[in-house]
Amino acid sequence: MVIHSDRTQNLHRYNTPTSSDIAALMIGDGYNIELLNRDILLRSHEKGLQRISELHPSYDPLHYILLFPKGDDGWHADIPLNESILRTRVTQMQFYSYRLQIRNGNWIQSAGRLFQQYIVDQYAKIEQNRLNYFRGNQSKLRTEFYQGAVDAIHKGDHAIDIG
Repeated sequence: MVIHSDRTQNLHRYNTPTSSDIAALMIGDGYNIELLNRDILLRSHEKGLQRISELHPSYDPLHYILLFPKGDDGWHADIPLNESILRTRVTQMQFYSYRLQIRNGNWIQSAGRLFQQYIVDQYAKIEQNRLNYFRGNQSKLRTEFYQGAVDAIHKGDHAIDIG
C-alpha cells in the first residue's frame, strides 16, 4: 500500500507515525464481499492446489507457522463446550480469548509484531464471521420488523404506539 501525501492542506496530517500501531483493512461494504478471500492455497504433488478455509482447524498453524510450530489446531465449529446449557460449542471469541491468556508456557505473547498481526487477523476473522451470520440469517433475526419500527419512529410515530 502506498500513501501519497499532500502537505499543503494540513501540515500535521501526514507526519511520520510515532507509534507502532497495526490495523486491519476489511475490504468491501459488508454485502458484496468474496467469502473465500482469506483462504490459504496449498500445492500438493498429488492433488494440485487445495484451498484451506479460514474456518478450517489447520488455518492458524498454516498461516502462522512460527507461532504454532507443532501444528496445534485453530478454532473450528465442532469444539464442544461443557459449561453451558444454552450453547454447546465454543465460539471463536471464546477460543481466541483462551488462547491469548497469559499463562506459564504460553510464549505466544513474546512474538512481537507477529503476535500483534495474529491478534488483528483473528479479530478481523471473528467480525467477518459475525457479519456473515447476520447476512445469512436475516429471516431468523426479523430485521424487516425492526426496520419498519425505525421507519415509523423517523416518520414521527411514537415508539409506544408501534408495539
